[in-house]
Amino acid sequence: MDKSLDEKLLKSLKSVETPAPSQFAKQKALGLAMEEFDAVFDENLEKNEKTSNSTQGFAELERPMSITNWIKGFIPMNARFPIVATMSGLLLLPL
Repeated sequence: MDKSLDEKLLKSLKSVETPAPSQFAKQKALGLAMEEFDAVFDENLEKNEKTSNSTQGFAELERPMSITNWIKGFIPMNARFPIVATMSGLLLLPL
C-alpha cells in the first residue's frame, strides 16, 4: 500500500465518532467474560486433579552435578590439589 493512502485512512479514522456503549452491551460483555473465565478455571482445576503430587525417581538422591560427585564427600576441597599433585608425581617419577 502507498504511504499517503495509509495516512489518509488514519486521518479519516480520527474523525469517526464512536457511540457510547449501552448498559446492556456492558452487562453482556461482562457476562461473557465471566463465563469464559469460569470455563478456563474449571478446565485447569480438572487438569490439576488428574496430575499427582508425587515426584518420579529417588527423593533421597541428590541431583548429579559432575562425574566426580562421589569424591567431593570424602575428600575436602583444600586437600584435593595436593593429593592430585602427589599422585601425578608418583606416576611420572619412575619414568
